Amino acid sequence: MSKPKTPSNTIPLNRIRIILGLVAFFLFLKTTGFNYTMDDDIFFLQHKSVQKGLAGTGEIFSHGSMEMFDGTKGAQAYRPVCLLAFAIEKQFFGQRPALSHLFNVILYVILILSLFNLLIRLLKNISPVLIGAIVLLFTVHPLHTEVVASVKSRDELLAGLFLLLSWSYFLKYLDESSRGALIRSLALFALASFTKESAIAFVAILPLSAVMFRNSNIKDAIKNLLPFAAVSIFYLAIRTIIVGTDNQYYHLPILTNVLNGATGFSELWGTKLEILWYHLKLIFIPWPLSWDYSYNQIPIISLSNPIPWLALALHIGLLFASIKYFKKQPVISFSILFFLIASSPTNNFFIKNVTTFGERLLFLPSIGWCIGTTWLISLFTKTDFSNKSFSLKGNFIPVFGFVAGTFIILTLLRLPDWKDNLSLFRSGVEVSPNSSRTQYSLASELVAVAQKTPDPAKQSELLNEARSRFIKSIEILPANYQAHYNYGVYLSNTGDTTAAIDEFNTVIKLEPQSWEAMTNIGVMLEAKQNFGEACKYYTMAFQTENSPLTITNLSRNLFIQGQHAVASGNGKEAIPCFRKSLSISPQQPAAFSSIGEIYASTQQYDSALFYMSQALQLDESNVSILERAGEISCLKKDYQQGIAFSEKALAINGFLPKSLETMVKCYEALGEQSKADQYKKRLNELNGTSVSQSF
Repeated sequence: MSKPKTPSNTIPLNRIRIILGLVAFFLFLKTTGFNYTMDDDIFFLQHKSVQKGLAGTGEIFSHGSMEMFDGTKGAQAYRPVCLLAFAIEKQFFGQRPALSHLFNVILYVILILSLFNLLIRLLKNISPVLIGAIVLLFTVHPLHTEVVASVKSRDELLAGLFLLLSWSYFLKYLDESSRGALIRSLALFALASFTKESAIAFVAILPLSAVMFRNSNIKDAIKNLLPFAAVSIFYLAIRTIIVGTDNQYYHLPILTNVLNGATGFSELWGTKLEILWYHLKLIFIPWPLSWDYSYNQIPIISLSNPIPWLALALHIGLLFASIKYFKKQPVISFSILFFLIASSPTNNFFIKNVTTFGERLLFLPSIGWCIGTTWLISLFTKTDFSNKSFSLKGNFIPVFGFVAGTFIILTLLRLPDWKDNLSLFRSGVEVSPNSSRTQYSLASELVAVAQKTPDPAKQSELLNEARSRFIKSIEILPANYQAHYNYGVYLSNTGDTTAAIDEFNTVIKLEPQSWEAMTNIGVMLEAKQNFGEACKYYTMAFQTENSPLTITNLSRNLFIQGQHAVASGNGKEAIPCFRKSLSISPQQPAAFSSIGEIYASTQQYDSALFYMSQALQLDESNVSILERAGEISCLKKDYQQGIAFSEKALAINGFLPKSLETMVKCYEALGEQSKADQYKKRLNELNGTSVSQSF
């Protein structure tokens, strides 16, 4: 008996997979020529645990994700799985931007294919062609440019992939009652949770999909929800133990989330709804796009502004539609609910996030939009996708093609912005000119580029633009101490140290813990020979941050003050400086020997030798100190000790006139003239050699 023929208008699944994979790969292949950008430093390039490779695994899981970058304490992101992925890359491939970007592209391709396989399983009665169209629209959506082009956003890719695979195994569990599938689903969900916190939204999405597409009842839905909720609770407990619960771990909260600057009910809820407006606006019209939407690009607004009410009306309309069409059009209803639920952990409506808004936050939520939009196009064009075979007699292809084609063009236009930091930050200023962060980020990058530019005219042009960007950033947010700090660095590098000190003092007023600003002021004051005032700032920095750098700066400054006092003939004033320097950093043989010299100059030989001995305990082979200890011992008339010190010096270097003279004097004083004559002969030979060589 012959096999039934496949309808001619049915496209094989593998062909659709190949098309989707190729589109995803070649659309973003250009990123392999890009450099590292922005937060890649924080989570990869300069993350201390990641840089240890696999040896840093323990630290990665036992610390907050930023703690091993800059020492951040308190609550913060906890994404150990992503950091482990970076550590593995560092272990086996080093830091190669082309490979890092290629890994992101490959992950995106795998994610796209996983999404297609998931939707084939989820939407059983819908043609694979329509599912392919849904996934294609997701693939080319311009909002996803950041996720693929930013190496740091591998957390979004990994979490998304784990969640899609978890969802697929969950459906397999429902369809086949497979306990193994449920265990795999839970394991993948746990991986997703430890990769990105927003995975918690799928605790609601998975049972919702069972209710809408597998006819599960509410009781079964709750039963299915419980094991995933348990995994989320476990993750949150671990996260709380390690990093705490307070999400305000930045010193300038308003710069990270404008809601931190809202006062009163009207401003708080007006701004919350404004942020929701941005979610809808950019998911539907993803242009222009920016890497940053912080203060004051998204401003604080009150309920007197029409935007919050428009956002509220649109969201109420979406909720109403999802309820109305829950049975009649489950695909539409589900797409709306998916978008709203998936975006809920990061949209600032229920939980204040650590950022105002970011395109990456719409990565997975956009799946709902792509499902709904593609389905609506099929309804609008009266194209029947309800069966495995279908007819494209309507206008589906031109309408869908216009949307997808437009998105491809916008994605291709957006991609070059992520080439490097200069391109990214410049595009950010163009799209988000009211953001204090975009302005000072571009200014800082312009300074870095100028320092590498050999052309003086071009360098001057870059520095002038940087200055104007710093000023603009500070005008937007005068409390932006980061902008003041970077501007201070700029001014100090251009030689305007007076203005630079003013900027750093402003930083200290805005952020009293900025030991870096204190240190910079100290360095500039020290360069002006204002050692006492510099010491004040070095002391402030040391008291704020007890680190090797602050210890070195303060101890060095005190030592220099001591040297200047000695040079001015104020030995008594010098000793307290040297002692303070030693109290901060005891491992300084030069400070001990300097105190010894002061005591020797006042014929306090016992004290002098005590400090010389302290110096030699730290540096026993220091010839200069050994020579001087020998001389002082001879002056003290402790001739045996003088001989001992001088012998040690000569054992290291046999051509030391002072040590030879000390040996002569000591032996003559002891009445051992023959030995004194031996050293006198060596001294004469040395002097003769020196004279001969001088000619």
